[in-house]
Amino acid sequence: MPTGAPPFSVVDANSKLGWLLGFYVQDEWKLTDKLTLNLGLRFDQMYQFVDANQFSPRASLEYKPVAGTTLHLGYARYFTPPPQVIATPVNLALYESPPAPLNVLTPCQPPQPTPCSSPVLPERSHYFDVGVTQKVLPGLEVGVDAYYKLARDLLDDGQFGQAYVLTGFNYDRAYNKGVELKVKYQVSNFRAYANLAWAVQKGTDIVSNQYLFDPAELAYIANHYVFTDHAQTWTGSAGMSYLWNRTRFSADLIYGSGLRSGFANTDSLSYYTQVNVGVSHELKWPDAKPTTLRFDVLNIFDDIHEIRDGSGIGVFCAPVRTTSGLLRGHLAKVLMRRQMPTAWPDFIRRRELSAASCAVWHGRRNLAAADSSWTRSCAQSLPWRASSPLSSPRPRWPCRA
Repeated sequence: MPTGAPPFSVVDANSKLGWLLGFYVQDEWKLTDKLTLNLGLRFDQMYQFVDANQFSPRASLEYKPVAGTTLHLGYARYFTPPPQVIATPVNLALYESPPAPLNVLTPCQPPQPTPCSSPVLPERSHYFDVGVTQKVLPGLEVGVDAYYKLARDLLDDGQFGQAYVLTGFNYDRAYNKGVELKVKYQVSNFRAYANLAWAVQKGTDIVSNQYLFDPAELAYIANHYVFTDHAQTWTGSAGMSYLWNRTRFSADLIYGSGLRSGFANTDSLSYYTQVNVGVSHELKWPDAKPTTLRFDVLNIFDDIHEIRDGSGIGVFCAPVRTTSGLLRGHLAKVLMRRQMPTAWPDFIRRRELSAASCAVWHGRRNLAAADSSWTRSCAQSLPWRASSPLSSPRPRWPCRA
């Protein structure tokens, strides 16, 4: 709107009933007593603001050459429709002065394309995964996993403006690669774990909702692969616990090398760490499910660290820092022991239980830390990669304060 022009009202009413349909077949073959092959084919159809579909093959091999050693190799083709709530189109013509006729998209200023509000598209990707798990000693298990994702129309979202509302957009081409190390140890009532992940995700050329971006930033992304806003290079977590007389004492640590910031995500924030401790006790009741009472101290060393500084692609929120806090409460074990239909494949039951555990643990973290790597590490730890060739890609956990 030109400077000095009188204000005017804008009514942009939009509604849409969307449909997502999916069909799949799968089978598993025990080729030898040490080698297992899993094959599947999935078809997805979406009817939303954009209609699209895709056939997606999946395949994985699991090999156990000796006792305690498991190698896996997998490939999956994914089709990921955008959440309809972040893909609702905007009629930019309504914001002209005077308002233009409905459904007329006005040209955008160079270097933005015409029109500059292209619809949000479904993401299509190829995913490759290879890894090995080894039982070194009784109770001690180590593993390494490497993955590579090649995507078209990579989905992302951002907070463009002061309102805490996310809007979706697509990178035309993108890739995601990484390596994850894990260690687990359990003996008697003591258990411990450690995870360390290195990852890079980059995309280029914004092909939907281009009007959300500054022209200079849009032009730069069109000719360069840039880091996505939620990407950080290093992510780590570790923890231990001991169970004594139905009381569990625990401590855990999270580490992140810092999320992206600056013009087109060319900079990054400093690293951060957070240590939490807690104690929980299980109460058993006659003819009822057990209940767990717990007390936690979050960020016990009161480490103040910056998660967002208000810069970067789609990051308009004020700086966010975390501080220490206490959390008391009780948790009914029903969340962790939901009954799954026995007819469902094993990997679906594992995925539901893991998702419940992940949600429970995420719920006890302070909300300001929702932007930290812990949430993403939790999602990445779920067993729904190549070993489950018909499962969906990892969920996109909220990554903004």
